[in-house]
Amino acid sequence: KPPRPKTIFDGIAPPMGPSAPASTIRICSSPSVPRIVERVYEDTDLAAVEAVKILYERGIAVSHIQKLLAAGTLGRNRKMVPTRWAITAVDDILSKELVRRIKEFETMDRYRVFALKKSRNLFIAFLLPSPWSFEWGEAWYPDTTWNRSKRAVVITDCEGFYGRKNYAKLGGCYYAARLATAEYLVKIGRQATAIVWREIYPGFRIPVGVWFVREMLRKMYNEPYTEFDTLRDAITHVASLSSLGIDGWIEKSGLMRMGRQKVLPEFV
Repeated sequence: KPPRPKTIFDGIAPPMGPSAPASTIRICSSPSVPRIVERVYEDTDLAAVEAVKILYERGIAVSHIQKLLAAGTLGRNRKMVPTRWAITAVDDILSKELVRRIKEFETMDRYRVFALKKSRNLFIAFLLPSPWSFEWGEAWYPDTTWNRSKRAVVITDCEGFYGRKNYAKLGGCYYAARLATAEYLVKIGRQATAIVWREIYPGFRIPVGVWFVREMLRKMYNEPYTEFDTLRDAITHVASLSSLGIDGWIEKSGLMRMGRQKVLPEFV
């Protein structure tokens, strides 16, 4: 049938364009498959976790690895995996491996702040010169995808130096943000406490998926940053960037209430 002029949006996967039922499919050419993908596919004794790590280290895109896992082509006991599970599993596996390396690095010696405003979203990363911890927070304003109320809704989740044992309440976005942040710290060879926040402004009503968070943060970490010698100056700068306001974030921030970060509100 003729393709229906409709685009499908999902809270996890990238947008899908017009589609139609097909009675037959004819393959007109052979796809070019990277050699390392073929080797991992053929190795049925290789655990899926190790396969994911190998593919990533050899430069295979995260999105490609996620599709391989979803299609049931990795691991010993192979089976198809729901797309959203595969996406989060890969982000989780890879970020855990990177965090393991990060913990061996020296800590940063200054406070570093990144910011990116894109598509009615503001991303802020606040990197502190202290041992690894991570927080991801989202502030959904009214008239956005997941908030049709009349006030902004703020949710955060975090982990300390020894990681977490339960699933993050913010779902896949937490692990996508952790991966992008860990990639940056590995790149610069430094350890830090990372507080990463996202503000979603009115009019952003399209659920484009967790990939949006990962790719926007990757872009942000490639942009210029601002450094500070004192915690007070760093927080003042973060406050100037946030529309929600630093008080609103501190009220909901789990990491700032932990022992090592409990002094942050004193500087506001």
